[in-house]
Amino acid sequence: MDRFEKEWILDIIGSTFYFRDPNEQTAILDIVYAIFDGEKADLPQVVGLPDRRQIIQRALAEVLDENVHFSFQSIKRFRLAGYRECLQKYVELSIDEYKLEQEYQAFIDKLRRIIRAYKPLHQTIYVIDDVPFKLYDERHRLIQNVQSVRSFYPLLKQWGIESEPSILLTLIGLAPQNVKIYTDRPEHGMMKTLRHVFEERVHFISKKQNAANDWQ
Repeated sequence: MDRFEKEWILDIIGSTFYFRDPNEQTAILDIVYAIFDGEKADLPQVVGLPDRRQIIQRALAEVLDENVHFSFQSIKRFRLAGYRECLQKYVELSIDEYKLEQEYQAFIDKLRRIIRAYKPLHQTIYVIDDVPFKLYDERHRLIQNVQSVRSFYPLLKQWGIESEPSILLTLIGLAPQNVKIYTDRPEHGMMKTLRHVFEERVHFISKKQNAANDWQ
């Protein structure tokens, strides 16, 4: 049954939603299976998805209760239509997630190009994960309303970046060679984005070690 399920999913991806590229089909299929396995439970739309196993079990139980001989092909065509509709909902959500992931990756790639295009202005910037974030330079001096950061936002627009000020864009404006972040939530979404953008430049340190530093 798993083989036919995969064939149906790929057919829906290609024939219903017109994603014909094999790489795109594979990426979307992976997201579908991730939803099946509960790895995308953070997506709000997942809660409203029907249980595909219950649908197929109910359809097969009806066939057995009627005690009528059916070929598997006829079962697929006439008794599992609801199951295919269910799969289509999973595929539709997976395509939406795939598009968001593509947009996110394009955004990350653009920010990486910006970082590589400009000469570093600081050797190290220290970030304290607080509310709000606190930034310090290599001499442990608090950074406030830096001109280089304010003047950098118009440059971002030239790169097609239309975004509100954030810790991410502020760090790009400061252009550090290294970023050291004191945090207790390295797996938080923003921290993951900082890791993806700054790559080997960023280092995460337990916030408990912050007390050992002399911040001004």
